[in-house]
Amino acid sequence: MTSFGYKNTYFLDLSIRNDNSSTLPTNNNSYSYPSVGASFAFSDLLKWKPLSFGKVRLSYAKAGSDLSPYETSFVYGVGTVYTSTPPVNTLSVPDNLNNPNIRPSFANSYEAGLDLQFFKNRLGIDFTYYIQKNKDQIIRLDVSGASGYSSTTINAGLIENKGFELTLTGKPLMTKNFAWDATFNISQNKSMVVDLYPGINVYTYGSTTYSSVTSFLNSYVGKPFGSLVGQAYQRDPATGGILLDNSNLPMYTAATEDFGTVLPDFTGGFQNSFKIFGFELSAMIDYQFGGQFFSRSAMLNSRTGQSAVTAELNDKGFNVRDAVASGGGVRVDGISNATKQPVTAYVDARTYYNTVYGRRIYEAWVFDASYIKLREIRLGYTFGKEKLGKMPFNSIGLALIARIRQ
Repeated sequence: MTSFGYKNTYFLDLSIRNDNSSTLPTNNNSYSYPSVGASFAFSDLLKWKPLSFGKVRLSYAKAGSDLSPYETSFVYGVGTVYTSTPPVNTLSVPDNLNNPNIRPSFANSYEAGLDLQFFKNRLGIDFTYYIQKNKDQIIRLDVSGASGYSSTTINAGLIENKGFELTLTGKPLMTKNFAWDATFNISQNKSMVVDLYPGINVYTYGSTTYSSVTSFLNSYVGKPFGSLVGQAYQRDPATGGILLDNSNLPMYTAATEDFGTVLPDFTGGFQNSFKIFGFELSAMIDYQFGGQFFSRSAMLNSRTGQSAVTAELNDKGFNVRDAVASGGGVRVDGISNATKQPVTAYVDARTYYNTVYGRRIYEAWVFDASYIKLREIRLGYTFGKEKLGKMPFNSIGLALIARIRQ
């Protein structure tokens, strides 16, 4: 790594790194990746009194990665050792076909930023815009079971991330015995799947199956990374209303409905810190806007009758668990699939929640992942040199910290 500076204004950083990985094939196990960064501190040239510091920066970096051991050649899986006479050690044939020609994966990052400080560092602005391209990722691609394997390891794909991060810092109030520091941060990352593999437009990262119904986390070419996919309501094309079958129960699609990305639109935080006579009180708030998640626990609560909604009163004032003939049942509004006419009906609660709503309709259990949370509270006190006397310390700080994990 080499760094250059000129007149404390112009700066250039250069580096290059080479890795030799024992987990990659011999002909592909040595790879290099460089980085370069340049910055220009222009505040001293402007001579503008409100501006304490100003810098613009640009950088490029390339980073390489390999894979786990024993994934480039055929190896047996080691199973249980049975302590018989003689001992028996079981082996298994792997489900994944390893690739002896695998290459390292590379990420190319481009970044531009601006750092500003005003009014003797009382107000600060830090802005960064970036583009990152992850190419030739090492993934497992599903293959036909007729091959004797369920998947194979390949280099494939191009995922492009674009985004920004903005941080504002301020000292709204400062006196001899009191100080208020505030920091606000907001960031956005847009992750797009540009390419997967020739002939492949969808890649499944994971799936879960319950009661013969499967949901997926997929990536599609031309769409944001990480789509939730599952069964949804069948809807009338003309009105958008939910289609009902001959029993007035909601109809559902195959497990192919794309509910959108799990990634948020914005994330960030807000921190305030107050200092008075050696005491410090600070609080951190985190937030996220956008994104979504599937709640199987909420779904199962409904299906098993543990959710309050399965025992509520319907619009006629009767418990939904009461017989439909006695005024009970769940009210269902939709469009008849047979007549294409609007329908309002009451159906048996057990049938509705146990067989359809709490089992088949994943759309009903996809929730907005937005939140605003109090993440941390800190109360501390700092003993200064004048309180420590002859002790060999400049200061000692004690603090109580409450941190919310979820």
